[in-house]
Amino acid sequence: MRSTFLKLRRSLLKVVIPEFVWPRSINIDGVVIKLRGAPYSFSVKRLLASDPDSYERAERGFLDILKKNDNVLEFGSSIGVLTALICERVPQGKVVSVEASSSLIDYSSTWLSRYEQLTLVNAAAFPVNDRVEMNLSFDDSSGSLGGIVGYNKASSSLSPLSSFFISDSEAILGFIPTIMVIDIEGSEDIILRENMNLPESIDRILIELHSFIYGVKVEQKIVDKILEQGFQLTKRVESVHLFSRRK
Repeated sequence: MRSTFLKLRRSLLKVVIPEFVWPRSINIDGVVIKLRGAPYSFSVKRLLASDPDSYERAERGFLDILKKNDNVLEFGSSIGVLTALICERVPQGKVVSVEASSSLIDYSSTWLSRYEQLTLVNAAAFPVNDRVEMNLSFDDSSGSLGGIVGYNKASSSLSPLSSFFISDSEAILGFIPTIMVIDIEGSEDIILRENMNLPESIDRILIELHSFIYGVKVEQKIVDKILEQGFQLTKRVESVHLFSRRK
């Protein structure tokens, strides 16, 4: 029922709010992003048009930790804005960005193709190293920043949506991740269920934890599991956490 209502609402808003009311493009930290004609929801377009500086502000504040030759594994590229900002900061590195929404990936690929160091992957991302067989679901009825992935362990998947684990990045030529940037709603709690078994090459983790989905107690348990992997919590801003590997 909710999904049907939201889809109807989006259809009505497209009629009531014609496309020409949106600015052609916006500028976030020096990166120009097309807005008019982009397949974003009304709420996202309104945010980007009225207050672009507020978009992913906490995450953007951490991007100075990136080095020019970093290899960034981004789980949850969403509409691709943070992906572009990451690419701008790692001109000598590589970026692999994974997003579950096929519509967002299809559109993002039309303008993120300017970055030769970027590989986009359409899959549900799971921030543990070793592959786990599971059934997947994906709810994008909110139509805002992608959607929420649901999963349960099983011998085989019945979903057309693929899954992507850290070790899957080995198949991308020359890519050895040095930092993970994680913003995935609904699947980061796999950290509690499986051994992360993080590669030694990863020395920083920037992750947004969504306690509004699973509560603050689960959020703290996820933090503790990352600490057990040999990391320390370096900084936290709102729900975004930066971890660095202990030396």
